[in-house]
Amino acid sequence: MGEFPDSLVRSAMSGGVGLKRWNLKLLYTTAADNALEHFNPIRFHLKCDDMGPTLTIAHIRLPNGRQLYVGGYTGSSWTHRTGFSPVTDPHQCIFIFGENAAAAPTVLRAKPGAPDGHHNHMSKGPCFGRSELWIPGQLAEKGECKNLGHTYGDRNDPQMAKFSQLMGDKGFNIINYEVFSVLKKNRLHIKNKIIRK
Repeated sequence: MGEFPDSLVRSAMSGGVGLKRWNLKLLYTTAADNALEHFNPIRFHLKCDDMGPTLTIAHIRLPNGRQLYVGGYTGSSWTHRTGFSPVTDPHQCIFIFGENAAAAPTVLRAKPGAPDGHHNHMSKGPCFGRSELWIPGQLAEKGECKNLGHTYGDRNDPQMAKFSQLMGDKGFNIINYEVFSVLKKNRLHIKNKIIRK
């Protein structure tokens, strides 16, 4: 079972990604790995590679002790082959929730057609852009949030300033993250469900 409340996941999809009709299926949560006192990027790739569009949400701790939720959406599959995958979906984005996780997230959209929408590497978790939001592969490693505006956001966008202010520039530690498969075709049976089995 995932640990994130459905209300947070729904806000990430509707207020962050901006999709109106979707179903989500939980592919991977680090909660199971944490219970075994390890944190394994290989399990992320085993569960999430070649699964099409995904939503990632991470619970993080900043160096000042603040805890926030961040994440991203990619329209193309993760893969074990090292390298970048291009932006293929107009909804591709990274996002951050402020102290009040019930409020809408701050969102940075990907530049259409950018060649570095996400980075694939067997020793890393989900990595968006060129270090713009990189989830580490080990608990002891720090996550990265730098180079904003390269793939995600626009340097003149006030959203970027807000994103940077919330995240800071000292990196972060992961508490937990979850990855969901996203089914977004415009069909009547798609009713914004979250499946965690």
